[in-house]
Amino acid sequence: MAKVTYYLEVISSWCYWVEPTWAELKRRFENKVEFDWKIAQMPPDSYPRSKSQCDWFYRRSGSIVRSPFMLSSDWLEPEIKEYLVPNYVAEAARLS
Repeated sequence: MAKVTYYLEVISSWCYWVEPTWAELKRRFENKVEFDWKIAQMPPDSYPRSKSQCDWFYRRSGSIVRSPFMLSSDWLEPEIKEYLVPNYVAEAARLS
């Protein structure tokens, strides 16, 4: 059986936008492919440095996928250089 591993960063807009496709692939190939995921933590320099930069990323990714809404940058705390907790929560949920 083939295996596909999805490497994700929980707070990445690209990972958010790909979730419906990931679910469809799992549905369509459930008996032919083994699906897994792993955290791919972004390096600190890859996170937005400001809410305006985050909004720019969200406008760009949202326009590419033709989203009818824009993601919110309200979560961003520019003084935090690496967002570990959301990925830890995802890993913990997988183990429970």
